[in-house]
Amino acid sequence: MRRVLATLFTAPLPVTAVAPANATSSSTAPSSAPATAGKTTPHKPAPPAKPAKPAGGAPAKAGVKCTDQIDYAGDPRPNVEINSEGESTGTCPAPQRS
Repeated sequence: MRRVLATLFTAPLPVTAVAPANATSSSTAPSSAPATAGKTTPHKPAPPAKPAKPAGGAPAKAGVKCTDQIDYAGDPRPNVEINSEGESTGTCPAPQRS
């Protein structure tokens, strides 16, 4: 009997998280990931954000100015030059950075 009691009191107990008294139900939900002692699970990076407008060299849409399709912020050329190049070639030029 002493051996059984000694085993019960010396065996390591699993660690459980205790939520603070003011926690909301969303923060106290149990994790579906298994707990591992001393190991961390690598974080999966978020996918890169998609640009709102296509990159330079994109085909010019009929009736839409290149400056309305692509972000030319920081491009030293005037809008007229960018848009006329898009009209004449059928492709919006890539933005130039100064």
